[in-house]
Parts: sequence; structure tokens; C-alpha cells
Amino acid sequence: MSLLHFPNSSLDSGHSRCNNTDGSRIGLALISTRVFLLFPVSLLILCHGAQRRRRRSFTAMSHFDVFTFHHCVLELVWILGTVLQFLGSSMDLEVMSMAGTYLSTCIFPGEPLFHVLTCLDRYLAVVHPVLYVSLRSSRGVSVRNVAVFGVWLLCFLFSCAANNLRSVIYIRLFSGFLTCSVLIMLFCGVSVLCALIGPGPGKKAGNKKLVDQSILRAFVTVAAITGVLCLWFFAFLVSSSLTSSALVAQSVSCVLEVSVLWFSLPCSLILPLLYLLKTGTLQCGHGGEGQEMDTEIN
Repeated sequence: MSLLHFPNSSLDSGHSRCNNTDGSRIGLALISTRVFLLFPVSLLILCHGAQRRRRRSFTAMSHFDVFTFHHCVLELVWILGTVLQFLGSSMDLEVMSMAGTYLSTCIFPGEPLFHVLTCLDRYLAVVHPVLYVSLRSSRGVSVRNVAVFGVWLLCFLFSCAANNLRSVIYIRLFSGFLTCSVLIMLFCGVSVLCALIGPGPGKKAGNKKLVDQSILRAFVTVAAITGVLCLWFFAFLVSSSLTSSALVAQSVSCVLEVSVLWFSLPCSLILPLLYLLKTGTLQCGHGGEGQEMDTEIN
């Protein structure tokens, strides 16, 4: 049986057939690891969110929580797409395989976009607290829902591009997309860091410690998300440069094409891990449901 090919590889617009032995082993190890780590974590977070929804209005949840829930749904969509792709390839069902291909490719633009929204949320909470408080109203929820809908729409558009455009065109498109995402996150991180170093006028002296802790949590969140995306971004650039080089053999190019996808794994895990730390599900020193990372910064 030939290896499940990787149409979700951002390096080949969805038309690569990575069939050599090394590439097959690396690819199967990657799929197994992602499913083993992300499936239970995503289900745990979604079940936790469902329990919270029964206790209070879903719209009252923080924007960070909602972005994380959609991120987990995206991971489950990838798992479903991978399963359909595998079954379609094994049973020679082209329609099923193609459906799996389109579903699995949604994850590459979706993850960075939810990361960007999370960083922008932390940026507004720290740098523009008055605007941030207003965005927690019903008007802000509407804006958030439109942003989430836009992410899913872009996921669909990028999926179509990945499976229909030429390799070179898609690589350039995806490279530009990642570049913009990284730049936005860096801007948010630097802005939050500046606020942490010098809170600026208008801060109440009695609340300075609480404010500093809130800003520090926001900075840690932005820095962690930016770090994992930068890792994925530079790995993608190096791999795409090497695989497009005539000096690299096709078998080596295949291995690189699959291996670079390992660097996207931290991007998949970072939001769920931050959520579990925030809610106290993962105990790290002290935490809990009462210590929300999105404490309003006034």
C-alpha cells in the first residue's frame, strides 16, 4: 500500500505524491502524533466549553476562549479530512479522497489566523483598554463573530488555492500570508512589551501590581504564539527554498516536504495549552478558573 500522500503539504499545492520509504515513515509518524495529541485535547476543551455554556451565556465568554474553541474545531476538521483522505486512497475512492484533501488543507491558513486574532485581542486589552471593554459588549461579540466567519471563509479559499493553483504560485501566496501574520504578531508583541516596561499615564498606583501581572500574562501569551509561528515560518521558508533547488534530489525533496510539517505541530498545540493553563486544567504553579488570563486591564 502506498503512503497516504500529503495534499495538505504547503510546499506542493496539494499535488505531491510522496511515496519513498523515508517520506512515508515520517509522514505516518506525523499523522499519528498529531492525532494522538490533538484529538483528546480538542475534545477536552470543547467539552469544557460546552459545560461553561450551560452555566452562563456563550457570548459572555472571552474572545480568547471562543478563538480557542474554533481552533479546536479546526483541528478536528483536519483529523476528519486526514481519515477521509486515507480511506479514499486505500479504497480508490477519488471523491472521498478529494473531500479529505480539501478539509485537511484548511488547517494551514486557519491556525495562523486564529493566532493573529488572539494576539490582536491581547494587544487591545493592554494598549487600548477602553476600546477593549467596549468590544466585550454585544457589539464586540458581533465583530468577533464576523472575524471568525472571515477566518473560516479564508480557510476555504486557501484550501481551493492549495488544490488548484500551480505549486510556485501557492508557495508565494502562502509565504506572503505567513509573513503578514508574523508581522502583525510582532507588532502586537512589541506594543505589549512597551506597555509592560512603561505602563504610561493614567494608571492607578494602587492597582499597579495587578495591572503589571495582567500585562505580563498578555505578553507571555503573545510571545508564545509568535514564537511558534516564527518557528513554522522559517522552517517553511528554508524547506521551500531547498525543495525548489535543482541541487536537491527528488527523494530528498520529498522527505523535506513532509518533515517541515513537524514544525507546524507547536502552532497546533499552543492555543489549547494556553487555554488549559488559564482554566487550571493544567496546574502550573497556581491558577484556576478564577484567574482568567483576560482579566480586564483598567
